[in-house]
Amino acid sequence: MDDIVEARNRFRAFDHVLDTWGEPLSPDYLRAMHRILKSGTADAANPVMSVGEFKKFSNVIGGAVSDVETASPEDVPHLVGDLIDSYEGKSVRQFEDIVRFHRELERIHPFSDGNGRVGRLVMFKECLRAGIAPFIITEATYMPMAKEFMRVLRDTRRFPERHEP
Repeated sequence: MDDIVEARNRFRAFDHVLDTWGEPLSPDYLRAMHRILKSGTADAANPVMSVGEFKKFSNVIGGAVSDVETASPEDVPHLVGDLIDSYEGKSVRQFEDIVRFHRELERIHPFSDGNGRVGRLVMFKECLRAGIAPFIITEATYMPMAKEFMRVLRDTRRFPERHEP
């Protein structure tokens, strides 16, 4: 049943992106996007999952060759705040800035679940905001790139240092 609810929620989240594409990013925006994606699911009834809030417990990005360490729950608010401040401080955002934001948000991994979905929707929104033709990541295009994406996340320096490519 959660799959059906989450599929419906993705449409609601996409509608939210279309309604708010011109708004600046903020921690509240990210939490609202997460709340939309996860509302009505089994996770929403589980306080450990902190739906619509930043994670309360440590997690990792599993997969590929090895797990990727993420930010501690205590560090998430200031890391997300710093990332957004840095991103929003740019007068002009290029495609590379949007991709870098996504990578850094994934490394922080601020939510217990749904980080990739939130990040991909934010990339779409930010492409619209920057006047860049948005792209859609499908399972067919994502799966071949997943190992490389995991390698990049794994090889990015640990927190709280910043890594610039």
